[in-house]
Amino acid sequence: MVKLLSYLPNGRARIIRLHSPDHWIGLESILGQPYEHTAVAVEDVDAQFVSLEKLRLLRCQEPAQFAEILTQVYAHLVEADRWIAEFSTGGIKPRVARLIEFLSRFERSAAAGVVELLTVHEMADILGVTAESVSRTLALFKRSQILTKQGSGHTYTFDSRKLRYVAQE
Repeated sequence: MVKLLSYLPNGRARIIRLHSPDHWIGLESILGQPYEHTAVAVEDVDAQFVSLEKLRLLRCQEPAQFAEILTQVYAHLVEADRWIAEFSTGGIKPRVARLIEFLSRFERSAAAGVVELLTVHEMADILGVTAESVSRTLALFKRSQILTKQGSGHTYTFDSRKLRYVAQE
């Protein structure tokens, strides 16, 4: 997983997008635009560099493959709109619930009802709130048996019905 960071004027970083395996990162270069975000690997990643010249050749010589790349650009735009709508509006409890739902879908290998949570600070950076607010909300979810810790690490099971109810508040 790779997180894209945007730095606010006060110096605080905000996570504005997460990328899973097989994602293209840095597609702004297709239009000659500078990179506006910092990419940080959250876990081990395999990366390949594709030059701007190679992308331009692909556009001319392999339009079907280039169209696939543009489809991913469009998917990034849709995802950005979704992040604004789901993670930047409403109270803290529904926003944390929606983020947990997102993370459970994002992790393709995870079983239904299982989620690998990010750190409290990373979740706060996505939601634009304090780590303390996220921590209190997660503690409430645990007490309410919405989240149940599984072993060590950040793996939890969740009650999807209860979580969906909170997410829609």
